[in-house]
Amino acid sequence: MVSKKDFQKGELLLIISNMPILLLFSLLLRLILWPFIQIAAIFGPLKSRRDFERRNLNDPQCLSFLQTHERADILFHFSSEGEFEQIRPLIENMLDLGHKVELMFTSESVEAKLISFARSYKDRVRFLRVPLVEFFPFIFGQNLLHWSTAKKMVMVRYDFFPDLMTLGMRMSRFILYSASMKSKTNSGFSWGLKKLIYESYTDIFCATKNDFLFFSKALERVNVHPELDLRSLQISHRQMNFHKQALSSSLRELYEMVELEKRICLAQLWPNEVDLFSDREFLSSIIEGECFVYLAPHKLAPEFVTKIVDGIRAKASGFGLELPIYTLEKEAGEAEIQEVIRTYKDKAGLIISSIPGVLCESYPFFSHVFIGGGHGKGVHSLLEPFMGQALITCGPGVHRSTEYEIVKEYSGDNRKQIQILDNLKDFYHNCSLDKSCATPSEVLENFVSHNEIEMNKLIKILDNHNA
Repeated sequence: MVSKKDFQKGELLLIISNMPILLLFSLLLRLILWPFIQIAAIFGPLKSRRDFERRNLNDPQCLSFLQTHERADILFHFSSEGEFEQIRPLIENMLDLGHKVELMFTSESVEAKLISFARSYKDRVRFLRVPLVEFFPFIFGQNLLHWSTAKKMVMVRYDFFPDLMTLGMRMSRFILYSASMKSKTNSGFSWGLKKLIYESYTDIFCATKNDFLFFSKALERVNVHPELDLRSLQISHRQMNFHKQALSSSLRELYEMVELEKRICLAQLWPNEVDLFSDREFLSSIIEGECFVYLAPHKLAPEFVTKIVDGIRAKASGFGLELPIYTLEKEAGEAEIQEVIRTYKDKAGLIISSIPGVLCESYPFFSHVFIGGGHGKGVHSLLEPFMGQALITCGPGVHRSTEYEIVKEYSGDNRKQIQILDNLKDFYHNCSLDKSCATPSEVLENFVSHNEIEMNKLIKILDNHNA
């Protein structure tokens, strides 16, 4: 039994006495700026952020374990939906082992998915929207330093807010997962400051082999562990169990209407990427059935898909071509898939699918995959088609993609596994359908095996009550 009074007694003095001067200064600066932040939250641009954080006050699952005289074993922090998906296999593993967990998230983008997840483990999960506007360490305001009861903390990537770092430093184990050296500030004076932050952790699990080499040399007082990618295990499991999906039989029949060497998947496509179809030869090859093209939009909303369809039709009509387009809506079942199969056999065309939850499992059925987003803010998941042994093309926006680095590392000297495409119009002429150029299955098996070993190390740290 833990009372709130016992938990908070002397807590502030303990935190301050163990804080580096730089971190303490940052926290004090936030206290000074607090009234100005509140004004901006009432009258200015921070109002929506304040409203987001205040949802903590009305959600019963945001109630601290402290209020029910319990303690969590582990706290996980992540910012976005992508980071949540990265760490989700580990969270589920800890819950399966019977641990109580706390989840903190920064971005509103992950809220809906996180709430749905937490509801499935109602008695053993508490969550909190990180209070950046509402945070105040004394008397009033939301205070994550007093909300958390965990003894160990895992952070995904880099929300290095002073209060989060302070929270982590009081833990028995403070772990950074998926640490990456991909930053312009990893040298000179900036690196000196960042090094202080990295050395606040007890353990760092790296994102790639190059990251492990960098951090193991640069940091002396931290347990730096080899690269670990938890998503690869989840992807491997999903692709191996595709046959268990309700629509797997019909989808397999759809994909296998033509031989593997003719199949192209355009995945996570955005409307601005329909320039892929600014090539008469590519359009003609689809119409004549020389290549089978399956398009999966990044968003499934009808208006988003319509923009893509309209853009492609405009490209085809510009060449005087009539391109049949067969669509599978979100609610499509076996009957709808069978109808597309029948009509495609009568007249080849482009297939656009909005069926959710099957794209990852579908990649092994294609020789070549174009991944969208690289001609915008950033490329989407490259690891899924890589695990499916597809050849990959994407746009130049890979500077923030750890998965791009992983694919390059495990592709070895065979650079045909993935290529960067600056001009979308050149896609078809640069697209290779020779799947023998893909990373061999034994390399992927070693990749998965390595990640299983490293994951078990992390599980052992978190599951060990004495660690």
